[in-house]
Formats: sequence, structure tokens, C-alpha cells
Amino acid sequence: MMSSNTLISPTELANSLLKTTYSANEAKVALDLLCAGLQDFGYDATPMITKHCPGDASAPITDPRHKGVRYGDDRNNSQFLYCKKCTSYNDPVLAKTYGGNFQCTVIGSFVFPKTNRVLTDHKEVMLTALYPHPTECCTSTLHMNNETGGWAIIPFDFENIIGKSLDRIIDNISGLTSADLGNGNNKYSKLLTSGSQGLPHDRRFFIPIDPLKSPDIMTDDDTSQDIVNNTHGLLDDTFVKEFQQLRTRLTLFLANQRGIETELQFEMPHHPDNVGVCWKPLLTDEQHLSLVNPSVLFGGYMPKREGRVKQLAVNQIPHCDFGAVNGTPLSDNILLRNKTLPCTVLLPLLDHRTLMIYKDDDDKTVVHEVKANKGELIIFDGDVSHGGYTYMETTPLQLHPCLHFYMYSTLHKSDLSSFDVDVHATCNLAEQFASVLKPNKYTLINKEIPRRIADVDKAYTRLNKAGLLNDAVKQESILAMEELLCFMRNGTRMKLRGTI
Repeated sequence: MMSSNTLISPTELANSLLKTTYSANEAKVALDLLCAGLQDFGYDATPMITKHCPGDASAPITDPRHKGVRYGDDRNNSQFLYCKKCTSYNDPVLAKTYGGNFQCTVIGSFVFPKTNRVLTDHKEVMLTALYPHPTECCTSTLHMNNETGGWAIIPFDFENIIGKSLDRIIDNISGLTSADLGNGNNKYSKLLTSGSQGLPHDRRFFIPIDPLKSPDIMTDDDTSQDIVNNTHGLLDDTFVKEFQQLRTRLTLFLANQRGIETELQFEMPHHPDNVGVCWKPLLTDEQHLSLVNPSVLFGGYMPKREGRVKQLAVNQIPHCDFGAVNGTPLSDNILLRNKTLPCTVLLPLLDHRTLMIYKDDDDKTVVHEVKANKGELIIFDGDVSHGGYTYMETTPLQLHPCLHFYMYSTLHKSDLSSFDVDVHATCNLAEQFASVLKPNKYTLINKEIPRRIADVDKAYTRLNKAGLLNDAVKQESILAMEELLCFMRNGTRMKLRGTI
């Protein structure tokens, strides 16, 4: 499996695409098909088009007389693809925009293979190298944040980026019931819970895909991972290769979409002979981001319980994935100033996935219900408060699986086996979480929570009168509820049982 610190070469980048060879009855048509296929990754590709070919094969790429594409060349000679939007020699308007100066951005190379000599019914073109390039080129800054800040939903081509490499997993988990998953000792997945002994509503299962290949991850000593690996064939050579290429394709898509190609693990973020303003020089130690800890994460579900007055599907407790490092929060890390923050990426695999995002507005917490469908991904910064949506249990389970990655930064080595509870949001939304929290499951710290005790008291009383508290919570005193929130205020780093 691809190591998190392995640099991706232009050849590996090209080979990761699900289709690299196109054929047609004419070479030009085949090349047009190749350029169209690259659109799914944000490229606007074209060969060099010129009416004044100098006929000099040795002319450097920066020469404004650079040769146009040689459609008749079937000698495996490499030729270049360019960005149509920022290569001035293709467009007189662009040439004027850049003061008449030549500008070009190479995004890849291709060949017309030798086999074309003997084939009479079609011509082939094959992509041999690929370089990242921002989808919105010719702009100085690209931002992910929308009006809520720190998160976005991005459409992508599911078939060309994810492909069919995860189909076996999807088939295996389709039709499962809660009995199949049990308490985590099952062959399909592992159990992920929050806190030292877990929250009772947090029945969240996941399939770690390569837990031993990512940094700062704690793995279990038991054999459960081996069982899960065998069930889904996660160590099969074919799957390992396909998933490595999947991660490479997703890295390329995010690099182009967000314009962060110099911060990701590319051996050559740009062709060395590019000319103009549409590329950024690579700075020392700037390549700090990589996609790590892949897993298939199931949607949480609320187990059916007998004897409850009402059953509430309570969402995952608000938290942030990337906590402080040596006491320094993500937002205060000066090493990340003017750089892309580490983040989390979710890609629904079957139907849709819903995420709750919590944003502070003065002293209130505003809740955003973010839903992404298959063919869309959710991406959010590591300091964005969020929680997984919890569904009611059905038979069979509607697990809403998604592919989950962390975009890890070597400049902020956060412990990914834990998360930071958003105490402010949890206190503000106490009525949503109090109905299933069991204070006796935690080591309570006897400290006061200024300003919050009265709010919790009122919320507890209203819930109790409405009959919304389960028996376990009814048996706990209001003091225990206060102490629980005290614990969360003073010890907000929760360990995860399981591994993502």
C-alpha cells in the first residue's frame, strides 16, 4: 500500500487513471477523446496548435515557435498536452493578455504507439505522464470555505475516481442487520466508539483499509483486523494495487480542485519548463499534506430498545478531528500560516451521507445539516466542529457507507486516534445529547462549570417532564450530569476505541 510519505511521479499519476489509452479511426479523434477523459480531473487539455510550425524538433518548449502536435508520429515519440486556458500560443487573446509574451503550462505527455503502423482500422493514443494543474488556473488563491466557513461539498465523477475497487466491500455489507454486527466482534467491520468506555448511542462501525501504513495511529493487538481483511480481501494484490491508484486519483482531483498541488506528495507538481504565471515554485518542505488512514465508515444508528417511552436517534457528539499539538491548537499553528489546513474527506459510496456541522454565533451554536450524495464529497478543515448523523435502526440496516480519509499534515502531527470534544456546542445543545448520555460511564471530575449548571438543570427538567429520558439517565442525579459536563470542559480529548 502506498506510504503516506511516498512522492507520486508523473508516470504513476498517469497510470493511476482508469483509462489511459484511447482509440479511434483517426489519431486526432483519439487524442480528443483523451483530452475529454481528463476533464473529470479538472483539466482543459489540448495539444499545441500552431499555424507556423518551425519544423525544428530540437526547439525547446519555451520557444514561441514550438512544434504543434505530430499526428502522424507513431514512433513512440513523447509529445506534450497543455492547459488550453493558460497556454498563450493557442489563443491570440491570451497572448495579448500576457503582453504578447509566450506562456505555456504542460499538464501531461502522450505517445502514438508503434502499433499504429500495423493497425488499419483505428489509431491509438496513450497518456504517459501527468502533472497536477489547478482547475481554476490563472487565479492567485483558491478557497475551500463557503459561507459557513471551513467546509464544502464538491461534485466529482464517481466512476472515474472511485471506480469498482470497493464493490466487494459494498456487496458484503449490503443486507446486514444489527445482529450481524453485534458488539464489534464480527467479520465485517470493527467497532468505533467515543470515550474511555463509549457513548451508548455511538454504534459506529468501520473497515480500516490500511491501518498499519499511516502515521500516528494505534492498532489493536487482537485478530479482528485480520478477520476483516480476509472477509473483504483487503490484502489481495489486486485490491492493494487498485486502492493505491484510487488514492492517487483522489489526491490528484483534490490538488487540482483546490489548487494545492505544491502542498501534496507529488514528485513533480509542475513540468520544469512551464512558462508564465499559472504555476507556483515548489518551496522547501512545502509538501506537508497526504491522504492517510483510509476506511469505509458506516453511518451511526440508534439500536432498538424495549421499554423506552420514546426513542431518539442522537447524533454523534460534536468534536474536531485534529486537536492541539503540544498545547497549540490547529488555528494557532504558525507553521501552517498561509498554508492549507489538514482536513477530513468523506465520499458516500452507496446513496448519501449526512453530517452535522456546528458553528459558533456569539454565544449560540448554529447547526448545519450537510448532506452529500454519491458523486459528491464532503471536505472540512480539521478544526471544524462536527458529528456524524445517527439513523434509526432498520432491518436490514441502512448503513450509508462512505470512504473516509484524513488529509494529514506533517506540520501538525495531531494524534488521529482521538478527537477534541466541542464543549461549547455540547453544552449549548445539552437537550439533544442528555437523553442518552450515561454519566456513570466516565471518570467524573468534581469541578464547576460556570454559567452552564443552570442551563443543564433546566434542560434536564424539561426532558424529564416530557418523558424523553431513558431509565438509566433518570436514575442519575442532576449533579452527575453537571459533573459530566465538567469532565468534558476539563478533559476534552477523547480516545477512540478502534482505529480510523
